[in-house]
Amino acid sequence: MVSREEKVVWFYEQSKMKDWWKEGYPGTPIPGKNDVKEYFSKIWGMPDSGLKWIGYRIRTIQDDEKKEKEDEIIIEYDEED
Repeated sequence: MVSREEKVVWFYEQSKMKDWWKEGYPGTPIPGKNDVKEYFSKIWGMPDSGLKWIGYRIRTIQDDEKKEKEDEIIIEYDEED
């Protein structure tokens, strides 16, 4: 998840969460809807109506690529080295 000035839809119902879980935790059962709600409620507080949290959205591949670029370390060497 990424912090943003928008609401995230209750992603448990979306296939994205289920696909994400299967990729990250193969062979383990997908947690129940109530478990997912409880987990995020502890982190972000109670959701707005429609099970949406203000300020978060699903992280994208573009977010990961941007983060990788920001984390790159550039080392410059003098000709004498």
